[in-house]
Amino acid sequence: MTAPTPPREVERLSALRSLGILDTPPEPEYDDLTRLTAAVCGVPIAIVSFIDSCRQWFKSRIGLDATETHRDSAFCAYAILQPDLFVVPDAISDARFQNNPLVTDEPRIRFYAGMPLATPEGHNLGTLCVIDRVPRTLTNTQSDALRVLARHVVTQLMLRRQLEWSKVIEAELRASEAKFRNTVDRLAEGVFVVDPLARKIIDANLAVLAILGYTKSEFVGRSPEDIMAQEIPEVTTRNFSRIDSELATTGRRNLGRKCLRGKDGSLISVDVRITLIPNDGVGLQAFVIRDLTEQCAYEDRLFLYQTELENANAKLKQLANTDGLTGVRNRSAFNAKLLEEYDRANRYNHPLSVILMDVDHFKIFNDTFGHPAGDEVLKAVGRTLQETARSTDFVARYGGEEFAVLLPDTELSGAMVLAERFRRAIASVSWDKRAVTVSVGVSTSTKQTPEASKLVQEADEALYRSKKNGRNRVNHSNLSSLSIRNTIA
Repeated sequence: MTAPTPPREVERLSALRSLGILDTPPEPEYDDLTRLTAAVCGVPIAIVSFIDSCRQWFKSRIGLDATETHRDSAFCAYAILQPDLFVVPDAISDARFQNNPLVTDEPRIRFYAGMPLATPEGHNLGTLCVIDRVPRTLTNTQSDALRVLARHVVTQLMLRRQLEWSKVIEAELRASEAKFRNTVDRLAEGVFVVDPLARKIIDANLAVLAILGYTKSEFVGRSPEDIMAQEIPEVTTRNFSRIDSELATTGRRNLGRKCLRGKDGSLISVDVRITLIPNDGVGLQAFVIRDLTEQCAYEDRLFLYQTELENANAKLKQLANTDGLTGVRNRSAFNAKLLEEYDRANRYNHPLSVILMDVDHFKIFNDTFGHPAGDEVLKAVGRTLQETARSTDFVARYGGEEFAVLLPDTELSGAMVLAERFRRAIASVSWDKRAVTVSVGVSTSTKQTPEASKLVQEADEALYRSKKNGRNRVNHSNLSSLSIRNTIA
């Protein structure tokens, strides 16, 4: 049985090919993730695969010799149709795969689990998948690990895309630079001659007239100061003696980049140098100018490209720390922030609390209404937490249907008030399918808290008690007998 074609397939294939990753040699960044995936899931085969138009190509593989298969027989062609983990516990018992040549022949697949590799634009390019030759399932921990490792693969892909963009930008910059240099090489420099005693322009070539927009009769007879767009001490009347002295000694003076004013009032960036011209004992001064208009435009483009590259880097960093579904921070970002706040709390003897919450009966919700509806619930929960949280709080999706909130400078009583506020806020949302609630666990650091991870462990234990005691309630790890529901204002 052949998998259906995904929606937006043309765009998906375009996104895949734009990465330039198909048919590239093995890379340790991907092989390390594949090897780790196989070890964590305890399977003989793990693959990073991409679904091309007619084939499934393997960027990285452990336990398999083939480098690609036909798309019609690819389990991953089904996996990319899913928003989350796709699992086939026993392919022989699955009508979609029982006659598949990869099942009936080598590698004789019985178990398959694949996590789509989704770009920020929502294109599932392929999967990080694990395969076994015997029927089996994954534990919750292994499933979560497979999701996390798949996100790391996507991060590598986004870094690759950024590198491809950088190469394009660099090529454009090199082309612009070559064009600019070629243009400058062909231009004749502008020259006008000044009588230093009269402080008047006595001659000019066609190039300088073209640059400034004057006719020769309009230009000759002016003073150099007339065409200066700003006060330049080196060419003001009171300071010209210094130029005369230096010219008498060295024969030239480089003024560098200056602005001249054209006939129409426009400002023209030029490079200016002055050369002494002997003239029957009276040295004339030749002002040689080189139009920098093209160079300035090039520099503006360079600045723009640099800004775009910096913005791309910032966006990529944000993506690496953001949960792709809910838009809140991800577990990696939460763990890093937890260590930072734990160190700060210890250093300044400030309180620190952690909230863990789990969407009640979420698996049943998914089974009843489908994963897309479940995804909308997770998005709404994340959005509600962000809206309810204080500016100093740190909201993250901790994994699956579990969320975490870090509460800096918050003692036990304040943490319980905030936890109940979060619980009520979620319960009061106008849910489309059915009421949605959360069970909440809270922990607060003390002088006896040995490390940051202990706060998460204690909050998790309190969360377990909330579930055990009937769900939709708040428990604190230091208040083992207290379960709060609808009691805190």
